[in-house]
Amino acid sequence: MTRDMLTTPAGLVFCTALVASVFQIYTVAVGGFYVPLSLALSMLCLLYIAPSSIDRRVMLMALLYMATLLVSIAWSPSFSAWANGVVYQSLFFIGLFSFQSMKNNDARRSAIRLFLLAASANAIVTVIFRIVPALKMAYLSTSVRALFINPNTVESVLGKNINVTDVSKSGGFLFINGNTGAAFNMMCLGMSVCLMQGSNKRGPLLLATIFLSSIVASGSKSALLVSVAVIVIAAALYFLRTNRFLPLLVVGAIVVSILLVLFTSGIFDKVAAGKFSQDTAQTSSYRVGLLQVAGILFRQNPILGLGFGGWERKLPSYADFYGLSPEWPPHNSVVMAWAQAGLLSALVLIALFGYILTALIKSYQKTSGSFRPGGAIIAFLCVTAMSLGDPYPLFGNSSMAFPLGCVVAFGLRQRATVKQAVERRTSRA
Repeated sequence: MTRDMLTTPAGLVFCTALVASVFQIYTVAVGGFYVPLSLALSMLCLLYIAPSSIDRRVMLMALLYMATLLVSIAWSPSFSAWANGVVYQSLFFIGLFSFQSMKNNDARRSAIRLFLLAASANAIVTVIFRIVPALKMAYLSTSVRALFINPNTVESVLGKNINVTDVSKSGGFLFINGNTGAAFNMMCLGMSVCLMQGSNKRGPLLLATIFLSSIVASGSKSALLVSVAVIVIAAALYFLRTNRFLPLLVVGAIVVSILLVLFTSGIFDKVAAGKFSQDTAQTSSYRVGLLQVAGILFRQNPILGLGFGGWERKLPSYADFYGLSPEWPPHNSVVMAWAQAGLLSALVLIALFGYILTALIKSYQKTSGSFRPGGAIIAFLCVTAMSLGDPYPLFGNSSMAFPLGCVVAFGLRQRATVKQAVERRTSRA
């Protein structure tokens, strides 16, 4: 099926865009910023968006969210940061709407399978780098890294961010930040679950095992805990989806997942002789400090926020007092949305998350014999949860935005065409 898909223009564009999202390939610099090949290929998918196939509420919220980003140019201190943010945060919606417009589920499944096969290479390297840290440091010192990791990012953090050179962290050859690499692999874990259907589970299960191993090898404590919680919630949704008391049972599953996370963290702490809790407490104090600074800045600019580049200009004034690095981003996607484009942008982001998650859960309840919506829930929840404590926007990471939109579209129930709707009404009559 993958070979058949590559013979059509649309299939070729989608497959190459998804595979390019894995490797990025930075070769061109525009105005001092490096532009990956994946960006151009993802933008090509705009040609295949069919408005009749798109959920209108999601489209309206997406347009409103993008509008808040566009108008923020009026008070953004950095034009280049604004342009970069607008372009990359549109990729999620391009992936979502274009993949929704693709009606052939076998073709969509083939595209996701190809993406996962490409992404598994980084997952395997993540494990290797964790086992042999010297290889990671040798790779970071070579010019090859500039093909897969944005050179601007490397220059801004290498030597300043302890996370990058920490031998207990690994993001493979694609991510300089182990936590972001873990979030990418968590998304891939959910996408692997999407492919489990009928008796065809061996291949997806192998891929899921590879990505789960890479999450453990990443050294990201938050990724381990989030994975446990999200998988418990997704499993509860699967086994309880036919029950009329579903909302109450889901709340119970969330409580159980929290208790399981606490139990798991306790085990990790005993194995690491107390180091797990010490590291968690230290990183948590940094996040709390960033939220305290965000609270101060919010009281100063509640409606418009700071504009793109505003956080970077304001944080150094408070960094020393709160024990923070002056280069750190907010480490929270909601705070980042407010800082970049104001309160309305943050509220629309929250509304989008809530609506998409609700739509995925409803799709899960109405779909039998397929793990598609469940896998999409795992991918979407994991990336969202990690974005609340890590330095990337929910919809704007260059590696995750487009494929995340695709997997969400894959998990949602497809809208019926006008012809199909008429046929259904006729058959009922």
